[in-house]
Amino acid sequence: MLHDSSSTALLCLGLIGHEAISVRGDSFTGWGGAASYFASAAAAAGAQPTVLAALTTTEGATLDRDLEQLASRVVVAWTTTDVSTSFRLEYGDDLELAGFSYGAGGAGDDPATVDALRVALQQRIETGAFRHLHICPLPPSAMEAIAPVVLAAQLPFSIQAHFSEIESSRRWLLQMIGQASFVFMNRSEAAEVFDANGDLRLQSSIERAVTGSCFVTDRRGVTVLAGDSWARFEAPPTDAIDPTGGGDAFAGGLVGCMMSGFDLASAVNSGLAMANVAVSSASSNGILRLSQGGSPLPNAFGSG
Repeated sequence: MLHDSSSTALLCLGLIGHEAISVRGDSFTGWGGAASYFASAAAAAGAQPTVLAALTTTEGATLDRDLEQLASRVVVAWTTTDVSTSFRLEYGDDLELAGFSYGAGGAGDDPATVDALRVALQQRIETGAFRHLHICPLPPSAMEAIAPVVLAAQLPFSIQAHFSEIESSRRWLLQMIGQASFVFMNRSEAAEVFDANGDLRLQSSIERAVTGSCFVTDRRGVTVLAGDSWARFEAPPTDAIDPTGGGDAFAGGLVGCMMSGFDLASAVNSGLAMANVAVSSASSNGILRLSQGGSPLPNAFGSG
C-alpha cells in the first residue's frame, strides 16, 4: 500500500443529497450534504477529491445538473444507487439551527448502505490511491463500520466530530479523534462530545483526547490547538445569507491547502475565507462557483 506524500489525491467519506433550507423566511434548494461542501472547498484549494458518498439522490433535474458541475472537479463514487435522501434545515432569526430532518430516503444507516461504504473504503485503502482521508459526519452505524478499517490502516486522516447518543458509536469516535491528524468541531458539538462546559474545561478535555491539531469553530472564527498551544483566528466580516456548510467548507479549504503545501496559519485563514463564501450565498451556490474557479477569494491565500 503506497500513499504518495507528493500527491494531492484526497478521499472523503460523507453524505450528498438534496437540501431544502429555510432562513429568516427565505427558502433555498440545491445539492448539499457535508461531503459536497467539503470536497468543493478542497478542490478550490488545489486538492483532487474523490467522495465515497454514502447516499445518492434521484430528486430532480436541477440537482443532477449541479452534481455534474461538482463532478468536473470532484469524483463522486456512489456506494449505493437505490437510496435517495434529502436534508431539511431551518434557521432562526439569529442564524442558529432550529431544526434538522432527513427526507423520505432516511439517514443512510440501513445495513446494505453501511456495508457498501465499508467495502468501498477498504478497496480504496488497499490500492493506496490517495494521500489523505477525510471523514465527514456520518450516521452512527456507518461510523462504527468504517472506524475499525481506518484505525487498522494507520493512514493519515482528518475527521469532523459529530456527537452521537449511541454509546458504541461514541467510543469509536473518541478513538478516531485520538488518532486523527486534524479534528474539526463547532463549539456546541465539542461541548457535547467531551461533555464539558466552559472554555477552560473544554480545552483541557480536548488536550487530553487529541494528538493532532484541533479546530473548534464558531460564528466569529476558529480556536486552534496545534502542538501544546492554542491560537485564535477571527473570520473576515461577511453578510451571512445561509449558514449551511460553513464548517464543512472551512475544513475542506484547510485540508486542501495543507495538502498543497501551505503553512498552518495560511491554511486556517484560507479555510475561513472559504467558509465565508459558503455562508454568503444561498445553499451551495457560492462554494460550487468557487470550486469551478469562477469566484476568486480576496485575501484568502497566504504564502505556502
